[in-house]
Amino acid sequence: MLKKSYIGHTLRLFKSSELITEKQAERIRLKIKKIRAALAAERKFFGGFYDDSRGQRYLPPRYYIQLADWTGGLTYFRWFLKNFPDDCGFGEFWLEAAIIYYKSGKMDQAEMMAYRTFFSNAYVLDVFFGRPVRDKLSDLGQSHSLEFAERLPYSAGQAGLGDFADWLEEFTGSSAFMKVRDDYTNLYQKINALNVSKERSALLKKASELESQYGWV
Repeated sequence: MLKKSYIGHTLRLFKSSELITEKQAERIRLKIKKIRAALAAERKFFGGFYDDSRGQRYLPPRYYIQLADWTGGLTYFRWFLKNFPDDCGFGEFWLEAAIIYYKSGKMDQAEMMAYRTFFSNAYVLDVFFGRPVRDKLSDLGQSHSLEFAERLPYSAGQAGLGDFADWLEEFTGSSAFMKVRDDYTNLYQKINALNVSKERSALLKKASELESQYGWV
């Protein structure tokens, strides 16, 4: 848990320029605690399994970011990836993971989460940087939704995210990332030009293998 002396000094809610008060921080921690308790109760009820049809498991990262509690965020993602290894998540969620790993100095994991963000909803990266939205990204699959990306509560210009934004811009502009992006986009352009066929199935398999290579299922 963060020391009280930090509150109102270094922690900021990224949606505004207002400092977090101790009372606000306590409310955020309480939200996390309630979610974790609800998930634990659910696991007990289902004999060691999670249902979470309400999607509560996706909420804590935003609260850890608001608190700048990177240690808590890392602990949460270790738990999430262990208990939901096949969860596709969604673009905003993986961007939050990238933020937390970057702020924790876990650069390999931050890079992996940047790839997951792209594979999950490529629009999220454009919206985060305020770039003109590229056409045809929806051709990459149903999860690539501009409507959902435009609800993103984060941007490159937000207080507390400047260092992350600089790193993410450099990484997503690297030759390695751009090659994966272009290969993936080209695969789906070919896939969408084909009807049901062995060739289309083979291309879908290649796209899936590319996703799996970077940890997205």
